[in-house]
Amino acid sequence: MARYIHAGWLFIGVLMMNHACGGRAAAQCEFPIGPPVTGSDGLEQDLFGVSVALDGSTAVMGAPGDDHAGDASGSAYAFILSGGAWSQQQKLIASDAVADDFFGFDVALSGNIALVGAYGVDDAGVGADVGAVYVFNRSGAVWTQTQKLVHATPVLYEEFGHAVAMDTTTAMIGAPFNALFREEKGSVFVFIRVGATWSIHDNFDASDGFIDDRFGYALALNASTAVVGTQSGGAYVFQRTGDTWSEQQKLVSPDSGAGFGEAVAVRGDFALIGAPWDGAGSAYVFTRSAGVWTFQQKLTSASATAGFGISVAMEGNLAVIGASLDDTAAGASAGATYLFLNTGGVWTEEARLTANNGASGDQFGSDVAVTTGRALIGAMFGDKADGANSGSAYIVNTRTPDCNTNGVLDVCDIANGASPDCNLNQVPDECDLAQGTSLDCSGNGVPDECDQFVCDDGNLCTDDTCNGTDCVFANNTRACDDGLFCNGLDTCAGGTCSAHGGNPCASGGECADACNEAADHCFDPSGTACTDDGNVCTDNRCDGAGVCAALPNIVPCDDGLFCNGSDTCAGGTCSGHSGDPCIGGGECADACNEAADNCFDPWGALCTDDGNVCTDNKCDGAGVCAAVLNSVPCDDGDNCTVRDVCVNGDCVGIQVLHGDITPPGGDGVVDLDDLIILLNGFADYASFPEADIYPCEGPNGITDLDDLIALLGAFAGSNVCPHPCPP
Repeated sequence: MARYIHAGWLFIGVLMMNHACGGRAAAQCEFPIGPPVTGSDGLEQDLFGVSVALDGSTAVMGAPGDDHAGDASGSAYAFILSGGAWSQQQKLIASDAVADDFFGFDVALSGNIALVGAYGVDDAGVGADVGAVYVFNRSGAVWTQTQKLVHATPVLYEEFGHAVAMDTTTAMIGAPFNALFREEKGSVFVFIRVGATWSIHDNFDASDGFIDDRFGYALALNASTAVVGTQSGGAYVFQRTGDTWSEQQKLVSPDSGAGFGEAVAVRGDFALIGAPWDGAGSAYVFTRSAGVWTFQQKLTSASATAGFGISVAMEGNLAVIGASLDDTAAGASAGATYLFLNTGGVWTEEARLTANNGASGDQFGSDVAVTTGRALIGAMFGDKADGANSGSAYIVNTRTPDCNTNGVLDVCDIANGASPDCNLNQVPDECDLAQGTSLDCSGNGVPDECDQFVCDDGNLCTDDTCNGTDCVFANNTRACDDGLFCNGLDTCAGGTCSAHGGNPCASGGECADACNEAADHCFDPSGTACTDDGNVCTDNRCDGAGVCAALPNIVPCDDGLFCNGSDTCAGGTCSGHSGDPCIGGGECADACNEAADNCFDPWGALCTDDGNVCTDNKCDGAGVCAAVLNSVPCDDGDNCTVRDVCVNGDCVGIQVLHGDITPPGGDGVVDLDDLIILLNGFADYASFPEADIYPCEGPNGITDLDDLIALLGAFAGSNVCPHPCPP
C-alpha cells in the first residue's frame, strides 16, 4: 500500500510472495532480481511503481507523476504474462484527467476489475484534493473506464482514494484526511458491486477517533476482514457479518513502535502491522482466535538500516516486509524486501531481495503485490532509461521456493551458486526438469531451452520429443493462433494452425456483428445505421465500439407549441426555437394565441380609431381592425334635428318644427302647449330654457321677444324651421 507524508513526497511499497522455506536465525541469502518492467512511454518523475497490484497473470502499476494531462495528472499501466514474458497490455488514464490529480497513487486489482485512486481530484463546489477512485473493467484485452467513485458529500483536502483495497465484489476506499475543520480524523468508505455497478454501501471511522489520526491511511481487505491503518499508532480490525461491517478490535503496538499502523496486511487469521520508524523499523504479527486478536511476534532484521516495515504483506505462512529506505550495496535508500516464514508459530527471516540493477535512492519495495507463484515489487524512484525518478517494477517467480527440498530457499540456491538457473526463471534447473516445466531430450541434465541439442522445430502444432537419438515431431490439436481474427478460435490440425471456429461475430448482435480483421473485433463501423429510437432529434448510428448510439442532430422538428416559433433539434431534444412568430405582425396580428395557433389579437381589443363617432374600432379576432357600429348619442350638426343618435354608422336626428318645444323634443305641431311654455319663459326670462327657440341655429340664453315672435309666427302657420337655418 503506497504511503504519503504531507511534509513531502514519500512513497513506500509492499511485497507479497506466495511461499518460502526453512527457518534461519538470519537470512539465507541476499537475492538480486531483475530485469525490471517499465511503462512504454515513461518519462522522468513518473514514479512508475509507486503502487502495484497483482492477480493471476495480470499486474497493474501506478504512475501518479505522469504528466499526460498536466503535471502529476497520473496514469496506471496494465501488464499481462504471456508465454513466460510480461508485456504492457494498456495504459489507463482518467477520462477527466487534469493536473495534480495524482491518478495512480494507489491501485487494487481483482480479476478483470481494477481500481485506481486519485486523491488529488478537485471538486468545483468544495475545493482541492477531495479525491476520487476510477473503476476500469477489462473485456478481452481492452480496459475501459466504467465508473468514477466519489464521496457524495466531499470534504476539502480529505484525499478520498489515498488508499484502496478490493476483494471480488467489495471495495474499500480510505479518506485519511476526512473531517471538518481540517481535523484529519479520517474515514473509510465501503462500496459493493452488483453486476457491473459499484454503489456506496457503508462508511465508518474509528470508535475512538481523534484529531490527526488519519484513519484510512492504509487498508487491507481479505474476504470479510479488513484492517485499517492510521498515522497515530493504531490499526483497527473490522469484520463483516451479513451486510454489516463493525469494528472488531483495535490493535496497538506492545512496545509503542513508532509508525505502527502506517502499513497493514491481513490474510485469514493473521494480521501484519508495520512500524517503519521504530529504530531501523519493525513489524508486528497478530493472530485471531474466536474473534479475539492477540499479539504473536515482533519482526526485525539485522540487515535493515531504515524503514523496515514501511510496507507489509502476507500470503499463507509468508510475511513480506518492505524496507524501501534500506541501504544496500547499490547505495543509500536503494531499498530491499524481506521474506519471513511462519514455522510452528515462529516467524523466521528467510531472504533479502534487492534489485539486480539497483541504484542509490531507487526505493526498491515502494509497493509490492503477490499472487500464487509470483511477486511484484515497485521501485518508484528507479532511474532507468526513461529518466530520473521515472520508476520501475520487478517480478519474481516464487512458485517453488524449495523445490529440491534441501532446506535452502531456491532463490538462495541460485544466488549462492548451488543450483544453476540457465533459463533465468528463478527456478533451479533440476526442479524445472523434475517438474516437467523444462525437457532434457539429450539427457545431459541441461534444460532443452539452454541446450544446443534440443529438439524443437519451432512449430506450435507439433509435440517435439527426443527418443534418445532422434527428434520426434508429432502433430497435436492444441490451441494456436494463425494471426487472423475473423475465422474464430484456432486449433492445430495436421501439423498446422488450420482448424478454425468460424466467424466469431455471427451472433454479436446489433452493432457488434461485423467482423473487423484489422482491429480484431466485431464492432460495426462507426456511422452504420442501427435501430431508430423514435426520437426525431437523434440519428441512431453504431459508435464503432459495439453500441447503437443516439447522436443528436439539428433537423426541423415540432414540439407542439406555436408561440415559440419554428423548431429545430438541439442536444437530442426538440429544444431549438426561432422565437415569437407574431413579432412584427401588425395591428391586431401581433399577439400570439397558443390555443388557436395564430397571431390574432383577441376579439374586442382596441385598435386605431377611424374618426367616426358612430363606430367602435376593435380587433375582430381574425387579424383585422374592424369598425363596429354603435348607437351612441351624437350630433349631426343640424340644429333643426333633435335626439341625434348613431344608426348604421351615421349620426341621424329627428327633424323638428320651429317652436314645437313641448313636450321636450316636440310632438310634431306648434300648438297652444308650446305657446304657454314660451309665455311662461318670457315672463321669467330664462326660467324655461326650452322656450329659448330663436335664433333658429340655437338658443341665446334667455327667453325673449325674439322667441315669442318666432313662436307666434309658427303658431300662425309658419311652423317649419327654415333650412338651412338663418344665421
